[in-house]
Amino acid sequence: MKLLTEQIDALEAERRELLRTREAPVVAQVRQLNTLRGIGTNSAWLWVMACFAWRGLRNRQQVGAWAGLTPTPH
Repeated sequence: MKLLTEQIDALEAERRELLRTREAPVVAQVRQLNTLRGIGTNSAWLWVMACFAWRGLRNRQQVGAWAGLTPTPH
Protein backbone atom coordinates (compact mmCIF):
# COMPACT_ATOMS: atom_id res chain seq x y z
CA MET A 1 0.00 0.00 0.00
CA LYS A 2 2.82 2.39 0.82
CA LEU A 3 4.49 1.73 -2.55
CA LEU A 4 1.26 2.50 -4.38
CA THR A 5 0.79 5.73 -2.44
CA GLU A 6 4.36 6.78 -3.25
CA GLN A 7 3.82 6.05 -6.95
CA ILE A 8 0.59 8.06 -7.03
CA ASP A 9 2.30 10.97 -5.25
CA ALA A 10 5.19 10.85 -7.74
CA LEU A 11 2.78 10.84 -10.70
CA GLU A 12 0.80 13.77 -9.33
CA ALA A 13 4.02 15.73 -8.70
CA GLU A 14 5.15 15.04 -12.26
CA ARG A 15 1.81 16.22 -13.64
CA ARG A 16 1.93 19.41 -11.56
CA GLU A 17 5.43 20.12 -12.86
CA LEU A 18 4.31 19.56 -16.47
CA LEU A 19 1.36 21.91 -15.99
CA ARG A 20 3.69 24.60 -14.68
CA THR A 21 6.51 24.32 -17.22
CA ARG A 22 5.44 22.63 -20.44
CA GLU A 23 3.82 24.39 -23.39
CA ALA A 24 2.79 21.31 -25.41
CA PRO A 25 -0.71 21.31 -26.96
CA VAL A 26 -1.75 18.34 -24.81
CA VAL A 27 -0.80 20.16 -21.62
CA ALA A 28 -2.63 23.26 -22.85
CA GLN A 29 -5.76 21.14 -23.28
CA VAL A 30 -5.39 19.84 -19.73
CA ARG A 31 -5.07 23.41 -18.45
CA GLN A 32 -8.17 24.44 -20.39
CA LEU A 33 -10.26 21.55 -19.04
CA ASN A 34 -8.94 22.21 -15.56
CA THR A 35 -10.57 25.65 -15.63
CA LEU A 36 -14.04 24.10 -15.87
CA ARG A 37 -15.94 23.74 -12.66
CA GLY A 38 -16.21 20.13 -11.50
CA ILE A 39 -13.23 18.81 -13.47
CA GLY A 40 -10.09 18.28 -11.46
CA THR A 41 -6.54 17.73 -12.60
CA ASN A 42 -6.78 13.94 -12.70
CA SER A 43 -10.03 14.02 -14.68
CA ALA A 44 -8.59 16.57 -17.09
CA TRP A 45 -5.54 14.37 -17.72
CA LEU A 46 -7.78 11.36 -18.24
CA TRP A 47 -10.08 13.11 -20.73
CA VAL A 48 -7.23 14.63 -22.72
CA MET A 49 -5.11 11.49 -22.86
CA ALA A 50 -7.99 9.09 -23.55
CA CYS A 51 -10.06 11.21 -25.89
CA PHE A 52 -8.56 14.40 -27.24
CA ALA A 53 -4.80 13.82 -27.48
CA TRP A 54 -4.67 11.15 -30.16
CA ARG A 55 -8.19 10.60 -31.47
CA GLY A 56 -9.30 12.53 -34.51
CA LEU A 57 -12.67 13.63 -33.17
CA ARG A 58 -13.88 16.30 -35.55
CA ASN A 59 -17.42 17.10 -34.41
CA ARG A 60 -19.83 16.77 -31.54
CA GLN A 61 -21.46 13.61 -32.93
CA GLN A 62 -18.11 11.81 -32.85
CA VAL A 63 -17.47 12.97 -29.29
CA GLY A 64 -20.96 11.80 -28.28
CA ALA A 65 -20.41 8.41 -29.95
CA TRP A 66 -17.07 8.04 -28.18
CA ALA A 67 -18.78 8.75 -24.87
CA GLY A 68 -21.61 6.33 -25.69
CA LEU A 69 -24.29 9.01 -25.96
CA THR A 70 -25.13 8.76 -29.68
CA PRO A 71 -25.42 5.93 -32.22
CA THR A 72 -22.15 4.39 -33.38
CA PRO A 73 -22.01 5.42 -37.08
CA HIS A 74 -20.30 8.62 -35.96
